Amino acid sequence: MKKSLFAIFLTSTLLLTACSTSNAKKESEATTTASETTTEVTTTTESETTTTEPAEDVIKPSFKSSLTLDDIKKVAPEDLSNYDKFCNEYFSVTKTSGKYCQIEGLETVTLSSSTDKNRKTDAQLFFFKAGADVANTGKFSGTDGTLHSQIPFIPLFYNETKGCLVGYRDAMINAHKFTFVEKYTDMMVEVSPSEYGL
Repeated sequence: MKKSLFAIFLTSTLLLTACSTSNAKKESEATTTASETTTEVTTTTESETTTTEPAEDVIKPSFKSSLTLDDIKKVAPEDLSNYDKFCNEYFSVTKTSGKYCQIEGLETVTLSSSTDKNRKTDAQLFFFKAGADVANTGKFSGTDGTLHSQIPFIPLFYNETKGCLVGYRDAMINAHKFTFVEKYTDMMVEVSPSEYGL
C-alpha cells in the first residue's frame, strides 16, 4: 500500500511538473510571439516642393555682332547717339531712300503696350541725322501706317518676350540727358542697365 501511495504521489508530482512546465513554455511562447508580432510602424512623409523657374526673356542685341556687352558698357551714351559713330562704329545700318537708315535685323519689331502685353503693334524703325545726333521715327502698321516722330532713342536690345525696345532715351537732343528705358507703344519705363548686363 505504501508502494501504491508512493506511485500515485510520484505520478501526480510528475504530472503537475509536466503541466507547469508546459504552461510556462506556452506563456513564454505567447510572450515571444506577442513581442515578435508587435512592431512599431512609423510612417514619414516628405513633402516635395516643386519650383518652376520663370522663363528667361528672349533678348536680341541690336549693336554689331563684333561687339560684346563689355564693349558697349565702355561706350558713353553720347557716343552711341552721335550719328556718324552710330552708323559706322556701333550699328550695322542700311540706307533707305532719302535721309533714313535702318539697323540691320531691327527693321521691323512687334511692340506691346506697357499695360497690356497682348495689345501688339508692328513697327518699322527708321533713323536719321538730327544735327550731329541720331533721331528715330517709327512707321506703325495700324490705323493709318504713317510715319510718327519719336524722341531721340538709341535701341541696344529688342526684348521680344516683353515686346519692347531697350536702350538710351535722350530727352534733350544736342544737349543730352540720357535715361535707360524699355520703350513700349504707349510709354517708356526707366529700368536699370544692369537688368540687361550693362
